[in-house]
Amino acid sequence: MEKRAIRTDKGEVNRQIVSDNKLREDLKAVERLRKAADQLARQEQDKSHDRGPEL
Repeated sequence: MEKRAIRTDKGEVNRQIVSDNKLREDLKAVERLRKAADQLARQEQDKSHDRGPEL
């Protein structure tokens, strides 16, 4: 039926699964970026803390 461009319930479920999996991968990528940004911020904070006050 799907080959004839007639949507089926099973096809709809499969499309939803593909969509959900894509969203999950996108969320994982955002989480990796957030962790990397946090790590960089901590490194910068440590660098500025090690230097002491700038006069």
